Amino acid sequence: MLRCLAAVLVLASVGVLAATASSATVDPRLLVLRRADVPAGFKPHRSDVLTNAEESAGQPKVAAFFRRTGRITGFETVFETEGDRNGPSIESRAELFRRAAGARNFLLGFDSEMKLSGVRGLRRTPANIGAQGWVYSVDSSSGYTLVAWRYGRIVGGVLGLDISRPRTVSLARAQQRRIAAALG
Repeated sequence: MLRCLAAVLVLASVGVLAATASSATVDPRLLVLRRADVPAGFKPHRSDVLTNAEESAGQPKVAAFFRRTGRITGFETVFETEGDRNGPSIESRAELFRRAAGARNFLLGFDSEMKLSGVRGLRRTPANIGAQGWVYSVDSSSGYTLVAWRYGRIVGGVLGLDISRPRTVSLARAQQRRIAAALG
């Protein structure tokens, strides 16, 4: 009888641990823009998982930052205009963390780095996307707009090159809808 009870407890604990692990796992590919989200004329150029090891290779400070924030992984998709590798492009990126506090700390660290970047003419305005975020833009011929925000335990980012600021913000909102749907 005692063995039977022990076996039931072990099986129950395995089931609880499996349920906890699966509920904590989010497929990072679901957190970025898809072809249906981007304007006509753009095609996928590259999609990659962004592991901590690859993203921090040879950069001990970055590796330590990932450990402190509890970064699990990331994913990136890049879209380019058909037939023009030097034309407008859209980069959609998502970072997945163990907890929402890690996403918050990551975004704050990113914002600090942007402020120190020395990019001439860089403007930072509130994004009003997710729980917290900013739009970074440069008024120049490059048409550079970056939207970075956090939602739950995700940090999202959309970079538009030679894409209007309003269009880039609209794409970030589309990505946020994907993030919210993936997190349930």
